Amino acid sequence: MPTLRFSQSPYLRIAAGVVATVFLGFFVNGILRPRNAFEIFEFESAASALDKKLVDNLMVLYGARDLFIGLAIY
Repeated sequence: MPTLRFSQSPYLRIAAGVVATVFLGFFVNGILRPRNAFEIFEFESAASALDKKLVDNLMVLYGARDLFIGLAIY
């Protein structure tokens, strides 16, 4: 029975798919619910309205980054 190279292993493709799906899940959470995504890191909520808007916008960027990482892994 011929041996497969590690890069052609079906288990590696499954593991990469799982990791990519996790990143896409973080993308959805960061885009749709930025404050909830911020709470994953266990930071305190922002005090002022300007700080909340900044956190929301940064989490949207964080979600966009996760989208590109997830797509790159697929």
